[in-house]
Amino acid sequence: MTTTTTMTTTTTTFTATTTPVSTPTPAPTNVPTPPHMPTPVPTPSIPDQCGDEICSPIPLPSSTTTTTTRKSAPAPQPTPSQVVVCRDQSVFSQLQNVDTSDCKGKRQGETCSPVCMTGFTGSQGIFTCTSDGRFAGSHPNDCQRAKCSATTFPSMGRGVTVPDFDDLRIGENITLSCDPAYQSNSSTIFCRADLQYEGRPPMCTAKTCATPNIAMYDYTRCSGVEWGKSCPVLCQPGYTGKFEKFTCENGNLKGTPPNCTARPCFRGAPFGPGIDSSTCAGLAFKETCDSRCDRGFEAKGEDTSTCTATGVFTGASLTCTPRTCGNLEALPKWNVSSIDTGRCFAGLIRGRKCVAKCTRGFRGTPKVLTCDAATNTLSAEGYVDSNGSLATAVDIPVCTGKECKYGIPRIRGAQSDCSGKTTGESCTITAKPGYTGSGTLTCNANGVLQGTRPTITPATCSLTSELSQKGVGSTCSSKSTGTFCWAWCDYGSDPKITKFECAVNAATNNTELKKLTTNDLSACPTSSSGGRRLQSSTCGTSAITAAGLSAAKYSASACLNKVNGERCVVGCADGYTITGTASLYTCQSGSLTGTAPTCAAIACTYNVPNGLGVSHDCNGVGTDSSCTATCGEGYENKGSNQTWTCGKDGSFSGTNPTCEASQCRKISSLSSSFDDSGCTNVTTGGTCYITCAAGYEASASAALGTQTCLSSGNFNGSLPTCVPKACTGGLPTAISLNTSGCTGTATGESCDVSCKAPTYSGIPSTLTCQASGYFSGQAPMCTPAKCTVPASLSDISLKHNCDGTGVGSTCLVTCADNYEGDPESWECKSNVMLSGATPTCKKIACDYGIPRLSTQVNSNCTNVVFGASCSLSCASGYTGAVGEVVCGSNKQFQSSSGTAVLAPVCTAKSCAPFSTNNTSGTCQSGIGFGQSCLMNCKPGYQSPGDPTVTMKCEANADGSVELKGNNNIACSPIPCNIFPESKYDSTHCIGKSYSETCTVSCSAAYTLTGDPTSLMCDANQMFVGRTPNCTIKTDSYEIEVSGTVDLTVDNKAAFCTDPTLLNAVKMALVISANSGSQGAGIVDYNLVTVECASNRRLHDFSTGRRLQEIVKLAYTMKTFAATGQENSQGSMLLSAVSSITQQSLTANVNAEVQKLGMPNLSIGVSSIAAPTSRAKGVSAKDFVATPFPTPSPTPLPSPSPAPVPVQVPVTARADDNGAISKISCPKATLLTAGVALVMQITM
Repeated sequence: MTTTTTMTTTTTTFTATTTPVSTPTPAPTNVPTPPHMPTPVPTPSIPDQCGDEICSPIPLPSSTTTTTTRKSAPAPQPTPSQVVVCRDQSVFSQLQNVDTSDCKGKRQGETCSPVCMTGFTGSQGIFTCTSDGRFAGSHPNDCQRAKCSATTFPSMGRGVTVPDFDDLRIGENITLSCDPAYQSNSSTIFCRADLQYEGRPPMCTAKTCATPNIAMYDYTRCSGVEWGKSCPVLCQPGYTGKFEKFTCENGNLKGTPPNCTARPCFRGAPFGPGIDSSTCAGLAFKETCDSRCDRGFEAKGEDTSTCTATGVFTGASLTCTPRTCGNLEALPKWNVSSIDTGRCFAGLIRGRKCVAKCTRGFRGTPKVLTCDAATNTLSAEGYVDSNGSLATAVDIPVCTGKECKYGIPRIRGAQSDCSGKTTGESCTITAKPGYTGSGTLTCNANGVLQGTRPTITPATCSLTSELSQKGVGSTCSSKSTGTFCWAWCDYGSDPKITKFECAVNAATNNTELKKLTTNDLSACPTSSSGGRRLQSSTCGTSAITAAGLSAAKYSASACLNKVNGERCVVGCADGYTITGTASLYTCQSGSLTGTAPTCAAIACTYNVPNGLGVSHDCNGVGTDSSCTATCGEGYENKGSNQTWTCGKDGSFSGTNPTCEASQCRKISSLSSSFDDSGCTNVTTGGTCYITCAAGYEASASAALGTQTCLSSGNFNGSLPTCVPKACTGGLPTAISLNTSGCTGTATGESCDVSCKAPTYSGIPSTLTCQASGYFSGQAPMCTPAKCTVPASLSDISLKHNCDGTGVGSTCLVTCADNYEGDPESWECKSNVMLSGATPTCKKIACDYGIPRLSTQVNSNCTNVVFGASCSLSCASGYTGAVGEVVCGSNKQFQSSSGTAVLAPVCTAKSCAPFSTNNTSGTCQSGIGFGQSCLMNCKPGYQSPGDPTVTMKCEANADGSVELKGNNNIACSPIPCNIFPESKYDSTHCIGKSYSETCTVSCSAAYTLTGDPTSLMCDANQMFVGRTPNCTIKTDSYEIEVSGTVDLTVDNKAAFCTDPTLLNAVKMALVISANSGSQGAGIVDYNLVTVECASNRRLHDFSTGRRLQEIVKLAYTMKTFAATGQENSQGSMLLSAVSSITQQSLTANVNAEVQKLGMPNLSIGVSSIAAPTSRAKGVSAKDFVATPFPTPSPTPLPSPSPAPVPVQVPVTARADDNGAISKISCPKATLLTAGVALVMQITM
């Protein structure tokens, strides 16, 4: 216990004995002080005997033990049927807005939890119903009206003034208004009973200045400028000049307009092939000019250009299209069949060349013409020669025919004059001697002689007389010119085989059989000498075949139908040549015998396949053999290959294939300086001409190249000598351009066009001289020389219009959107560098768009600037999604998806219920984060520690929640300390706890009628049940044993006025006595009384520290005995009490204190005085009390005589903290037993 006392000057008396005092155990703190403190027992003062010396610290002995006889009856105790119900609720009278309905009808030991009324928030309390019918406990008394949820507070827009305030409670309101620079009405927000805010924030609109519309001046940056703020006024596009600053004052822009001048145009005038825009040079904003087309071009579109604000000409859509020439053949002079005008047709574009040449089949010098297409050349269809002369005035090509080389006839027995014939000429074919027939052919343009070829027929030789005589056989009948035959003797031993030829007699031109062998056939026998032959043995066709003579190369017809014994000669057929002479065969029994001649086919040499493109494999092909005629290289077969056969007359017969000349491939190796358009579709053997391409001119010595299409499909020939021509037009004429580098640039060459420095700047461009004689390409995008924008102005916090600022001009540097700061003017200096001060720009911090947040939501969105992110998350102990927030434009927060910011919906996490055995309270159901609950023991149970534990749902480091607090509550059954009245013997009930039972009989001084009964310990620490029927005996004795115990406590006054603590010591005395070897349960709790007799305070005089107080506690224990038993009963009671030791009593006292839920309280037992005893009658008779003799088994020590007090006055001085710093004693003072110090302490 700890007691705070106001220090005053007091007098304290100590009684000294020779018995030393043991060092007391320090008492626990935080023990409440009872409301009533008894008055200490005064001690008589003694004279001062210490003198002026400084006294040493004095050990303080315990008081002497005394025996006290108390004649008063035991204090009345509740009967078993009495149950205390707490009806006195005065303790709640000071609580406001608290609902105490839970405390109605509570009985002793039960608890209740007052809570805040509906619509109020605060903590809950816990109270316990005590034995005096009152509630003991506490409540924070902090119930206040509930607050509206912050998440329902409407979001504030820009310009709304929101005063600082805590969330409103039910019924409260707040007025919102707009900032002075905004206009709108105020509005009121209320907190409704359902904890929702009601009302709308004001719609605040910034006040702005209107902008005028004045020519040359640009007020764009002043649009929407707010009151009191400034803005720059610039020159309108198309004008140059320094900006001026205007200020928005009371709804009007005020300032001096800038000095603006028109800007000259520096590019954009039309240019290109055939366009002349020289009149546009030097014009300024809003001025106009007209462009025109050059000679030979036709104008289309708008030709007027206007100088715009950007310094660029616009409006003109002029295009100059080159005109085309007509058809050269329209001129009679050129309309000649032998002349091919080629590409000099209608539609040839101005500047292009064409060639007039001789047609196919003719040769001659071609003529090169150029399409001029000018108005003064229209009479010549627009064509001129290289000298500019009209086509009507120049000579046309002279064309002569080409020689035909194909189709020249080679016919057996024919002759002709076809060699050397040229295109259009004819030739004649006639028969030679020995032949008949004739024909005519014509030389065509394709170089082939064509016409109906004649049939040349050979003449037939007649048999001579020699061959006609009898006995001569031959093969010479009907032989034609140029063939051979054989003659022989049919009979005789010498056949005289003779060879003949049918030939023309050069002298007579007659065809005659000419003998080639000098045999005399006239000497041939005319008949056989062997007699008559059998006709049946004839050698027919089968005999010829069997003899191997049926082949075409043999002439065996003379052996056909020969009879047995007859002979014949087999020679070679026409078209075959023989080696040696003909062979003689004899018909023998139907078979021919003999040796076959050696015959070889003669190769055909007449009428060999011959035509344009025809190719064959007929060379060396002999009689009766075939060959193939196909189309040769450079020709395409439009049909199929043809078969030719070599006839017996040495001529081929067959039909030529249809061969079409193939086109030659384009000459891939030609450079762009040549024009080979005239060599298109040229076929094998054809000729074409290559000229110089447009943009090139030929030298006089080689103006044309001649190419021939070879059978390989490639051209072969010469090329002209072509040199590029210099471009003379198409250059842009803008005043900002430098085109001097393009002088002399010829076709295919390029030149650079740059901006004129230092007046203009821009990236140079490249123009190319085209074949038309004009430049092509894009002109440089030149602008007046511009200062380079320094890197410092590229900072994200800045914006400017300095790009393109020319020398001598100024530009404006301001803060970028969502940044703030004053603008600065920069000037483009002559060194082409911008100079000026850089504005100090800071990101604008967002100040609205976040809804009002409750304590359930954590926000790190303070001082968040544009582009930065922050988040709204549920506070520790709550759960919900995290909201990502971005500081957007216009100082407004927005969600990461660009929508309005919504506060996350956070739900308090619930702690898991908590309970232990035999406990009750509000912690056994789910408790939300931040809420507290109370836990105590169930009725009938107690805890050695705090009887009531407060736990709170708190968050852990990992975000989980759990109930935290002193959960070390161990509830055990409460022992019953309130026994039945003294007439009952409740010995067996000692130590019984809640719900336990015991047997009760009658005390010794009473008579039991009936049987003992059973009682149960209930939650109110009382035994309940039916009590036995006990009647007091008339001759009973009351026996009492008295004594004192010195206890060390923290605060005597608090201890002595606390009945609970006194009862705990009382129970410890009873337990200690009944548990001894002499007790045996003789001590009845209901017949024991205790009270404080005196006290003293201990000090450590060496340090001035106050020690514990010693309380002398007087006790009386009674029992009743029947007559005759008083001595033994008294001795037993005295022995039981005398057996109490300092150690056992200390242990039992603190055990009982722990049961009261006071774990920090410690009570020590410093000494136990010897008890005394006596007895008196309780019947109607008078009874003289006599002391009991001391029992022999346990002799009690004799009490020491009380010391005679000797008062010694001493003085002491204490500091402000109550610590004694100096004690003055009389000299030669001996402190012995019985000497008391009377100390005057000055505080």
